[in-house]
Amino acid sequence: MTLEEKISIVKQAKEIMKTCEHELVTKEYNAARCVICQEFLGAYCEKSPTLICNYWQEDGRYDEDNCIYCGEPEERK
Repeated sequence: MTLEEKISIVKQAKEIMKTCEHELVTKEYNAARCVICQEFLGAYCEKSPTLICNYWQEDGRYDEDNCIYCGEPEERK
């Protein structure tokens, strides 16, 4: 593989990372990580449709101690 080909691949990967919609999420330890761009997205949540904990409450408050789907993370309570 030539240097130009390697540079092209890196540029393509950077473009994917800029536009990634994080549709494929995997659990890495207790964190959610995008399979495509490798970005850590927050706490992993099996009950959430996005597989990521959501801390925005129904009344509009942000409560980092209470995911609306799983109620965790317990270690912060």
